[in-house]
Amino acid sequence: MSTSKTDHMRRAIAIAVRGLDPRETEGGNDLSVLSNDTQFESVEVFDDEISISGRSFSGPIVWHVELVYRDADGDIRQSDSFPGTVTGRFDGEQVVIEHMTADTRSFYQ
Repeated sequence: MSTSKTDHMRRAIAIAVRGLDPRETEGGNDLSVLSNDTQFESVEVFDDEISISGRSFSGPIVWHVELVYRDADGDIRQSDSFPGTVTGRFDGEQVVIEHMTADTRSFYQ
């Protein structure tokens, strides 16, 4: 596969990831239970680290969130980041995101 085609595919994956509603992914679900009101700021995608094998792909992502703890005395807000992965496949030219995960182990340590 040519470098320009691979770069194009990686950019398409990154655009698809950024276009998803994070609350509708496994990682988003895992992150939403960390606070009373988890606010999703962004998902960072590393285009050049996405691995493409045939019609499948995978790569690292970083979730940037604000954890909001509601309290009668005032809300507590904490910005945090969690690593994760994205996996999927191509259906023709269409990017299909199958899984977006978040590693929340650091939160519990």
